Amino acid sequence: MEVMLYMTLITAMPIMIYRKENGIGFGTAKRRMPVELQELTLAAVAVISGGDPKRIDLRSP
Repeated sequence: MEVMLYMTLITAMPIMIYRKENGIGFGTAKRRMPVELQELTLAAVAVISGGDPKRIDLRSP
């Protein structure tokens, strides 16, 4: 039970920080944060592998 509590707190903290920085509600932050993280990750992978992040479609699944 203690592990579950810590996992919840560890997960909630980045969402709360993201929410505060962007001035949005918690539900909106929960939906938008994973999308933005995926886009940033794909762009970073494109740059590291020598590609142009502007040429990849970040919205495709």
